[in-house]
Amino acid sequence: MRPADLTLANWDAGGEPSTWAYRNAGQLFPHVEVAPAGAAAELQPDELESVGRLRVDRPSMPVISLDDYLVEAPVDGMAVVHRGRIVYERYPRMGAGDRHLLMSVSKVFVSVLVGILERRGLLDVSQPIDSLVPELAGSGWSGVPVIDVLDMASGIGCLEVDDPGAYDDPRACFYQFEASLGWRPGPHPQSASTYEFVARLPSHRRSGEVYEYTSVNTFALTWLIERVTGHRFDDVLGREIWSRGGFEAPAQLCTSSSGAPVSHGGISTTLRDLARFGMLFTPSRRRIVTTEIVDDDDVAAIRARCRPHLLQPADFEALARIAPGYELPRCASRQWNFVWDDGDMFKGGFGGQGLYVSPARDLVIAFFGTPAADGSTNRLRWICRRLATTLFQIAR
Repeated sequence: MRPADLTLANWDAGGEPSTWAYRNAGQLFPHVEVAPAGAAAELQPDELESVGRLRVDRPSMPVISLDDYLVEAPVDGMAVVHRGRIVYERYPRMGAGDRHLLMSVSKVFVSVLVGILERRGLLDVSQPIDSLVPELAGSGWSGVPVIDVLDMASGIGCLEVDDPGAYDDPRACFYQFEASLGWRPGPHPQSASTYEFVARLPSHRRSGEVYEYTSVNTFALTWLIERVTGHRFDDVLGREIWSRGGFEAPAQLCTSSSGAPVSHGGISTTLRDLARFGMLFTPSRRRIVTTEIVDDDDVAAIRARCRPHLLQPADFEALARIAPGYELPRCASRQWNFVWDDGDMFKGGFGGQGLYVSPARDLVIAFFGTPAADGSTNRLRWICRRLATTLFQIAR
């Protein structure tokens, strides 16, 4: 039942409002359903008990097992798939068939679609984005290569994580961007669509200089996908990924009231379907698809074309403070938050979502969470790396 105190101001702030909203986004926001096609690709269970026994360190608290941590922490579900088999699956706070909002894990669906268009020769990521979407000309997007938008280095002056007021100050650019999509209470000029809002954004530095995480980049890529294909984003998502990947349930995509796709955070899937998506980057993709959606060159590009110089010392210092002893990534690349030297990669979502993929280990770790009442989230994004490197060997 929808909580009586749920509002646009608190739906993602934690506690009961978030617990309901993250699993019922389609009742809170306008949306479209993206249907799978054919039978779901079967994922056989093959429980590996050592996963649940993994020792989890907690700041200033006793070490516990992963099994116990999932019960204690704000985790809704977690699945580990190794070589195409489910070696660990837990649902402490949701059902296996429930869909859950991915938040920013949605972004890597967008980057996969850009990669498909690139592979087909329909776009070149070295091209300026405004040469493909002319409406972006004359703004901060002018002359910005698509690859800089993919790598969160566009230089656009609509900061997200680097702006303290991004999520709660109506004067902040990013707040106004999400308000245009209906994800925040106004103000937003009702005459301006999200497309018009994004098309007017200025730059505050040259592109290709610094990694600055902001979801307006993802929306610009979505606009690019729509323009190159001539189809709505949900249609392209369905045709190129969801109808071909052996998925079990329709994906759900939130939209604004005028139909603009909330592609930076508005996709909902089941946990197993998120794991299936992760498998597209591993050798086990051949278990679930007959024609490749992501190929070996796409996977290699995420690591080989990443640019470590875009991350600043402050980025690494922040990671070291959050998770002392954590193995720092090499770079961020193509909408993925972290890419390590061994090619493993991670994408997180606000409130506790995550997708960890290790192509070399043929391993996928997918998890869902919601913020606790005090706003705290789970630490699975840090635990995944240790789980992968401790229990699973790189294939030789």
